[in-house]
Amino acid sequence: MIDDKIKIVIQNLLTKRNQHRDLKKDLNKEKKKAFDAVDQLQDLLKARKELTAQVKDLQDSLEQEFNGEEFSQELREKIVLMEEEIEQERGKLFELIDKLGKNQPFEMKVELEDGSYANMQMIPSPRVYINGKEEKSD
Repeated sequence: MIDDKIKIVIQNLLTKRNQHRDLKKDLNKEKKKAFDAVDQLQDLLKARKELTAQVKDLQDSLEQEFNGEEFSQELREKIVLMEEEIEQERGKLFELIDKLGKNQPFEMKVELEDGSYANMQMIPSPRVYINGKEEKSD
């Protein structure tokens, strides 16, 4: 008895979902027809496409010009060197943590040069969090 009622409700639900989907399709078709009929909209869409292409071309040329400048090259090199130094420091941190060998949660507050504090938390997995952000041990 209840099973039959459940089957009927499921059938009704699926039928209504299909009808809903079909109605949405019909609405989108009518909307597309209405938009296609307006010449002004089509003209504006074409103009937008052309302007987008012009903007992209200008951005590309400016990017190439910027990449060619000596100053930007120097900054990129400094960034790469700094990333390598950061990786070395992270490696040292994880080596020291391994030596610490604690198998329980650990927390440390470190004062930085600017007077602010960094919070380091470690859980036994070992996962290390600095200011709530996980530092992964590659």
